[in-house]
Amino acid sequence: MSNEPQSTILLVDDDPSNLHFLVDQLFEQGFKLMVAKSGESALETAAILPPNIILLDVRMPNGIDGFETCRRLKADPRMRAIPVIFLSASSDDVDKEEGLRVGGVDYIIKPLNINEVLLRIRTHLSLRRLHLELTESNALLEERVAARTEQLTAEITRRTHSEAQQTLLLATVRSQSSQLQQLTIQLSEMQSRHRKVLGQELTVDIATNLAQVNQRMSRLHSRITNHAVRTELVTLTQQLQEMETTIRKVTDDLQKSHPEETRIMANPLLKLSDREREVLVLLANQNTLEEIASLLHISISTVRTYRHRMLQKLGVSGNEELLDIVLRYLV
Repeated sequence: MSNEPQSTILLVDDDPSNLHFLVDQLFEQGFKLMVAKSGESALETAAILPPNIILLDVRMPNGIDGFETCRRLKADPRMRAIPVIFLSASSDDVDKEEGLRVGGVDYIIKPLNINEVLLRIRTHLSLRRLHLELTESNALLEERVAARTEQLTAEITRRTHSEAQQTLLLATVRSQSSQLQQLTIQLSEMQSRHRKVLGQELTVDIATNLAQVNQRMSRLHSRITNHAVRTELVTLTQQLQEMETTIRKVTDDLQKSHPEETRIMANPLLKLSDREREVLVLLANQNTLEEIASLLHISISTVRTYRHRMLQKLGVSGNEELLDIVLRYLV
């Protein structure tokens, strides 16, 4: 996966050595960088030019700390969606939980391992891009569905109960319903394919990077004789393994169907055939079974069969009150 050179990172730390280290390493990877030495400065910088992601130190004695900075970022609608990764020398679970509670997406313990930092940055940038793409796709779907619904409603409102006008209405309903059904299915399939491809790419990229990190940790472990350092390396290795498990769960979830897609595809109106939708619209316009049979050039018994099947699919068979609600909604 690419280094995403267009992504901008805001680094927030009051320790010059930490800032120099991160600036040097991330600049080499092609990222655009902004620097702030306090929480207040970070809020001002992000408000003027919102970054793609923020690396935020937890402990900053002069001014507000990282947790309060994150709270204020998340309270501002302009900056609420920016991913925040906390950097801290503390491995205390209470601090980790506080970081997630105030809106952080990740928590990295110092001293920093640049490979781990890069991996987490790229992972959260990819997740953020996926979220934006899904949001845009859902917004597009909602706009098109709303437009089609508005067109259909306006068309029905304009039509009278005359045979000629009803015939024209049926042709419009058939065309609009088919287009709406195809559009819904195509957008859902497109989103599903995109998620699966991204999930597979992330899985390969994560496995490659973590394998390299683990190899380097193993080599360091074999070369270092200091017991305390060896113990620390073992702890870091375990943390990497835990992180790998968590990230793999995220990438696995990416490849699953989105609940909103499942809900849309489960809409019973999409299960109706063209003729069943025609019968439903005519019923909504208060046509009798005899009038429907005449307009569609079929027998009354056939109309009853379509009506029965249609009501079963909509889940209102035998419930006249629910049927009335459905028909009033369509008028």
